[in-house]
Amino acid sequence: MPHDGSPLSELTQNLGTEAAELVDDALNHAVSSAQGSAEGFPPFAMVLQRDGSRELNRFIAASDLSMVRSSLAAIDPAAVCVTLAWDGYLTIDGQPTEAAFVEAYELGRRAGVLIAQRYERQGDTLNRVGAPILCAEPEPLVPRTLDLARRHIEEFGDSGYQALRWMLEQAGGDMDAFDIQPTTCQSIMDEVTDELRSDDMDNDDRIYLHSLVAAYIAEILIRVNGGHWDVVFEDGDIKHVLVVGDRQIDPFRLVNDQANEGRSASQMLDRAREAVGL
Repeated sequence: MPHDGSPLSELTQNLGTEAAELVDDALNHAVSSAQGSAEGFPPFAMVLQRDGSRELNRFIAASDLSMVRSSLAAIDPAAVCVTLAWDGYLTIDGQPTEAAFVEAYELGRRAGVLIAQRYERQGDTLNRVGAPILCAEPEPLVPRTLDLARRHIEEFGDSGYQALRWMLEQAGGDMDAFDIQPTTCQSIMDEVTDELRSDDMDNDDRIYLHSLVAAYIAEILIRVNGGHWDVVFEDGDIKHVLVVGDRQIDPFRLVNDQANEGRSASQMLDRAREAVGL
């Protein structure tokens, strides 16, 4: 279901700062193009390169968007982000409205984004209707590879660490001690896994707490045992794993399995260490 929101960085986690700026500019260019043509504008692509340069290509002869998507799928993987824009209609609550669409993909991310900006014409004037809308998170425009996914590993690890640190601070943890030795907050994490045994917890809260326990295990394996994040292909998808020495572990799967057996965070940490040979 589409939902309103602005700026673009608040709509989705699938865009970094530079990619969000590109999408914003592509959307503005699309609206300007619609302003200049009441019959609609031909699809165009904007590509952001690593050196900050941008390329703009219009697909005047393209018979449909599938042809354009095929050409974009073969783009140089050194690019940072690619966008595809077109003119069309967006229907909300049964009411169709003219809209400019931008589908974007920051290479290496889990998924893309599809943004729409509604507009209406009044004579020769084109006025935007509301804020941009996030319509969907489509499959990547450019095939996702391990090398591309590794571009975002540091950001992935940091987001989990920051969420963990915020929770521990809210729970009264000694953050100075945590920064020196993360196991000082072991008792708080055991309380978190106690909460997982509650029948009153909804699924979203359970997933959130699972992610915090997984981040805690990762923090210890990284800071205490010299581990690091990496990505692997598994069941046709890319998964984040922790590598310690010559072994690897999926902390999210481990926490899910162990929580179903009623294990505490301390027990989960022991199992994780055993799995990587510690």
